[in-house]
Amino acid sequence: MIDTARTRIEVMSSKHASDMLAYQLENREHLAPWS
Repeated sequence: MIDTARTRIEVMSSKHASDMLAYQLENREHLAPWS
């Protein structure tokens, strides 16, 4: 049970991190169209 909860948290954290990275890259393209 504990291992399952820990894995779920790690998966959520990694997904959140990848989502934030994609969000930052997307915003960077919008804010810097000349690059």
